[in-house]
Amino acid sequence: MIKAILATGLNGEIGQNGDMPWGRSLPKDLEYFKKVTLYQDVVVGRNTYETLPFNQKGFPQRDTLVLTSKYDDCILNNGEAVYFMSKGELLDLIKTSQYDIWIAGGSTVYEQFWKYVEEVHLTTVHKTYPEADTLFKPNLSQFEKVGEEIDVGNGELEASVQVWKRI
Repeated sequence: MIKAILATGLNGEIGQNGDMPWGRSLPKDLEYFKKVTLYQDVVVGRNTYETLPFNQKGFPQRDTLVLTSKYDDCILNNGEAVYFMSKGELLDLIKTSQYDIWIAGGSTVYEQFWKYVEEVHLTTVHKTYPEADTLFKPNLSQFEKVGEEIDVGNGELEASVQVWKRI
């Protein structure tokens, strides 16, 4: 199953200067991301990969699939792998994979693969970020909300996760 996971401000803000507009100020949301994607494949674009806070080792305890037109060799780190692949290679993997594959940004990766996404884990940060330089407003018109909202705020900043399934 193809799943998307993302966090946005109220106007679809997802990035600012290579980070999230709210920075790393929502530890409960980061824990949620880790919990649901652990031991699974996570897809990011090259720019997102290069801004990860893990010294470009990919996501710990997950295989990181980097969508790019610039091919590099596979990088192995302590059992985790980072694979660089084209859109066509990723589509082939999606068709044959028996596992969940998580689309985790940036905006162009969400746009390219949105039609394949069957489930969305959307964190809404209840604030606007006019200085944001990357936007993605997910179109949820073909999805329905399932389950309860999960509070991932930090006491000062309100944020909540909702899960949506394609209908």
